[in-house]
Amino acid sequence: MKLMPPQSLSQLATLLGCEFDGDPAFMVTGINEIHRVEHGDIVFVDHPKYYDKALNSAASVVIINQKITAPQGKCLIFSDDPFTTYNNLTKHFSPWTMPKGTQGEHIHIHRGAHVHSSVIMGHNITIGDGCIIHPGVVLYDNITIGDRSIIHANCVIGSDAFYYKSRPTGREKMHSVGSVFIGHDVEIGASCTAEFQQPPTLVHIPKSTTMCTLVMTPPLVSIVCLRRKSALRAASTLKITSSYGDK
Repeated sequence: MKLMPPQSLSQLATLLGCEFDGDPAFMVTGINEIHRVEHGDIVFVDHPKYYDKALNSAASVVIINQKITAPQGKCLIFSDDPFTTYNNLTKHFSPWTMPKGTQGEHIHIHRGAHVHSSVIMGHNITIGDGCIIHPGVVLYDNITIGDRSIIHANCVIGSDAFYYKSRPTGREKMHSVGSVFIGHDVEIGASCTAEFQQPPTLVHIPKSTTMCTLVMTPPLVSIVCLRRKSALRAASTLKITSSYGDK
């Protein structure tokens, strides 16, 4: 997820109520998950087992629960509870709001698309030319569907990932942030699901992919990479950090 506009390290630290180590003027440009981070991104780590992975990643800023000296080229934000701090960050820049009625805001449907009246749409939806969206489909926020793609009845695209942190009093849910990109000429069978992943990332279903009925991307998948012309059988479940395709 890109921050629009980018924020300085000092601005983010002030927003989160945290101390920091690094250049106060460094501009943070995005929030991403550890396998897809790039320069300018921010991630969090809250267990010593994963400190090295986070600190050696391409991320420029790490939210961490250990007072250490920032490695060269890195900025640190110190928090006693990085999970909650990260949640507060994503909620601030990508708050969830319930759509009013059956359609949210910023809906763009090509005049050549066919969308059944029972389809429910969240915010920031784009549907391309020649698409067919069958009855009962639910499209959550931040979804792009390419030209001539078909989504059959009762599919759910972009629902929350079920990712929690255990607390003494129960479980704290991670705020779901992400987007789904469905390419041109994709066909998705009835009752398939594609869920947002954690932390924020992109679920990409590329050109000419076919998914039969009851195919799902499970809640804890961190990366789903389907190559073009993928064909997934009925009742398939995509594995964690998986790549499929050219079949």
